[in-house]
Amino acid sequence: MKLFLNTSAYFLAVAVATSFVLPIPVNSLLVILFLAVSLLRFSLATFKQNISSYPVLMFSALLFLLVLSGWLLSINKSEAWLFAERKLSLVIFPAVFLISPGFSPKQIRTILRAHVLSVVIACVYMLSLAASSFFIFTSQSDVFFYHNLSRGIHFNAIYLSMYCLFGCILALSQQLFNKYTPLIFIFLTTCIVLLSSKMVVALFFLFLLSYLILKTHLAVGLKIALALLTLLSIILIIGFTPFLKQRFLAEIKSDKGVIAKEKFAYNTPFSGVTLRTVIWRHSLSILAEHQAWLLGVGTGDFQQFLNEKYEASGMYMGNPVLGDSGYRGYNPHNQYIEFILSQGILGLLCWMLWIIWLGFKSISGNHFVLTMLLVVVSLLNITECFLSANKGIVWFMFFSSLLIVHNKINPDIEKKPLGS
Repeated sequence: MKLFLNTSAYFLAVAVATSFVLPIPVNSLLVILFLAVSLLRFSLATFKQNISSYPVLMFSALLFLLVLSGWLLSINKSEAWLFAERKLSLVIFPAVFLISPGFSPKQIRTILRAHVLSVVIACVYMLSLAASSFFIFTSQSDVFFYHNLSRGIHFNAIYLSMYCLFGCILALSQQLFNKYTPLIFIFLTTCIVLLSSKMVVALFFLFLLSYLILKTHLAVGLKIALALLTLLSIILIIGFTPFLKQRFLAEIKSDKGVIAKEKFAYNTPFSGVTLRTVIWRHSLSILAEHQAWLLGVGTGDFQQFLNEKYEASGMYMGNPVLGDSGYRGYNPHNQYIEFILSQGILGLLCWMLWIIWLGFKSISGNHFVLTMLLVVVSLLNITECFLSANKGIVWFMFFSSLLIVHNKINPDIEKKPLGS
């Protein structure tokens, strides 16, 4: 029975790792099965050992308690419950990896390899759909870029590009595919460019720079030269990719004056940065008006308050005839702002302390993959509410919990980094 449960848990972990590119109900079902099998594998000795070694995992439970307190403060209880439901992985995955025996380094590498391959397969399918659309229907090249590209597999382009970036981090730093690693890395890099998230492109450069500095044994002068060459390569890629180039130029040329306006027309031309800045300003205004800095305005009500701000300031609220909702429903597009808006300074501080603690443990343990995961997610949270979407928080909690407990994936690779 023990062997059966251990084998089942391993295969379910692989299945969960591959299911993030699949529809949410499929991923949720596999997570539930993984949790159920893990509960059956409960070992008191393992729990005592893990809780003493990795107390940081318990901190996320405090975060979830704060989410539940946001339900108490909310008028819209149903929306607050849905918000809490999306945050259940704050408890599920730390519990799974604390209470049950872990996996071997070989099994962990298989789990990570399966995730990267699932992202590669999803991207191949996505590109094939875009190619079919281009050659059979539209002949418009924009089907190969940004949301137009990822729409075929019903995926947010920013989230998918984040998965591609994590795939690059895993493939390169762990050499998961041996001689095929460069091929996987180049393919995922191409997908990051096509998916055209400005922030993820910047994070990709940060990863390459970090890898070059921390994981290669080269002379300092050569590292500097390669860093400059990498920067030049990124600039050239942007310059020779018309859609991506246009996205960066749109930010540079955008009218920054709209940020200070109190009233907007339905057709006010926002860029990504100016729109986010206006939303952040609205969010802070809501906190000031309700004197809710300490506990926030409630996890079930903050979006309604934002919608009211959008409407009061004249922002486009959609056309029911066209089925267009405009800016209605736009979240703060900043995880830190959302924390303080929904749960106050207390919620934000709890989140920050947790991430800092995780970061300290990963750096002190010389765990490059976990450190990069924490850095890129923390930076992406500046422009996205990454941890408020199922495809964000479930993915992050699964891999962060897995990597905290299994912090030695492949000691040999750690001792012999590429380029040594």
